[in-house]
Amino acid sequence: MNLNKDYIITVDVKSATVATPNKMNFYITDIKTANIFAQLVINDSNSELIKRYAPIENAQDYKIKLRVIKPNNEFKEIEFLLLNQLEAFFMVDLTEDFKDIIGTYKCELFVDCIVNNELERITTASFRYTVKPSIYN
Repeated sequence: MNLNKDYIITVDVKSATVATPNKMNFYITDIKTANIFAQLVINDSNSELIKRYAPIENAQDYKIKLRVIKPNNEFKEIEFLLLNQLEAFFMVDLTEDFKDIIGTYKCELFVDCIVNNELERITTASFRYTVKPSIYN
């Protein structure tokens, strides 16, 4: 058992949308307990032509990078780790510099994939998490 705060987001790579929990909150005093999990999903096209010619994609071919603007307008990036290839399930353990200022952190993801030896990247819709004060702040 661990004390981690585990939030799961779902990333639709075709529409570049992110479904998040209603509120993702961490406390300024939390230490090594801030995890965000991401599952990549592909909502298949209704077009048979697209289904027939779209390349087959494997989770190990994807890289996800969390891009954050902190409340003081500082920019940070951190890469997700692939946990489960079959489920396309990734995780990032936020380091202290991703939650060291009280306030709202604006986020987006870069999802990269190599297709036919070419880098393809989507930038997702934005989302947020909040770092809250403890009673001593």
